[in-house]
Amino acid sequence: MDDNIVQFGQVKGGKSDEKFPSYPYVIEDIDENEYYAEGYLIFTSHHVCVMEDSDNGPVTAIMVPLDRVKVVGLDKDED
Repeated sequence: MDDNIVQFGQVKGGKSDEKFPSYPYVIEDIDENEYYAEGYLIFTSHHVCVMEDSDNGPVTAIMVPLDRVKVVGLDKDED
């Protein structure tokens, strides 16, 4: 079953060559502002982030405090 879930684990002996699946996301805040980015989604206890892979590892594309988030979802309008 291919569910696009990548397991986190300890990387031994250097950087992993595995890439996370990348999708277009939209985050809408409580003021109805929309933020768009492509990458993978991470939730922390205080934030939601869209992360992008780069040559130097993951970087944050968008980070919004959870108390400001109204909706997070895939950007269906992405061409």
